[in-house]
Amino acid sequence: MWRTLMNYRALSDDYVLHGVRREKSLIFERAEGSRIWDVHGKLYLDTMSGSAGPAMVGHAHPSVVEAVSRQMAKLPSVNILHDSVPVIDFCARMAAIAPKGLTKTFLCAGGGEAIEAAIKFAIRVTGRTEVLSLTGAYHGMSLATMGLTGMPALRKWLPGAMRWPTFRQIPRIGALLFTRSKPISMAPVPGKLRRS
Repeated sequence: MWRTLMNYRALSDDYVLHGVRREKSLIFERAEGSRIWDVHGKLYLDTMSGSAGPAMVGHAHPSVVEAVSRQMAKLPSVNILHDSVPVIDFCARMAAIAPKGLTKTFLCAGGGEAIEAAIKFAIRVTGRTEVLSLTGAYHGMSLATMGLTGMPALRKWLPGAMRWPTFRQIPRIGALLFTRSKPISMAPVPGKLRRS
């Protein structure tokens, strides 16, 4: 097969601009359920893609494949200025199960975009630009969410003052929050980024 003759690593180096890349990153070709195969046919148990949306129900889950195929054949996407029937239906269903008073849903592509939207919303509502984020927490790859990681080189990317308390300082944060209202972003499980 022609694919087995190609050097995907070289092609990746030549044509793909990576936001994050490790020296030993793999190149995958297909997946099913919790199994994922690289371009050499080696099978892996996928323990990482669960944070990437549809993979939470397993790769290529038949119900997801069918629903996506049906929607793609009908209406693949709509400009951000407009709405679509599936979006309105989904947001109405979310409002029906959300806690009382929470009736609006913001749909976005991933967690980083959600965190960034939450920061903008909190700054708008409180009028304050100081944001608390725990040291070592990972929130995404946008400018603002990278600034929240607490990495000194990235701290200047978020407007206003920022603080990066450690996990041991959490009890003291409570008093700070109640005396001066401000946004806080916290990842309960640290460790996505390695310290160098």
